[in-house]
Amino acid sequence: MGSLVIAYTVTKAGRGYRWSALAGLGFIGVYLLDLCRIFPVPPNPMSTLLATLEWVGTALGGALVIISLVLSQRAAATSAAPSLPKPVMFGLGLVALIIVAFATKSAMGI
Repeated sequence: MGSLVIAYTVTKAGRGYRWSALAGLGFIGVYLLDLCRIFPVPPNPMSTLLATLEWVGTALGGALVIISLVLSQRAAATSAAPSLPKPVMFGLGLVALIIVAFATKSAMGI
């Protein structure tokens, strides 16, 4: 979730889009590693909901990469700093919070 806040701040400032794209690639990498069971696996199998949320997180990471690169190209072409609407950022933050909550709950076996 912190990375989404950083991405919003970077977007609002109008520079550093490549760092946001790198953060998106990090999201994708971590989620795919977890889905491929590279990380330690608890005795309880991953729930369908958690797997779905991790795939959603992977898609959001991909969206962050694409949006960051598109905005980077637009910012290079114009002097105006484009920004994402606050409701979009709120929605992304909410989805990230839900993913973290279910991942934690599942990993703890609660």
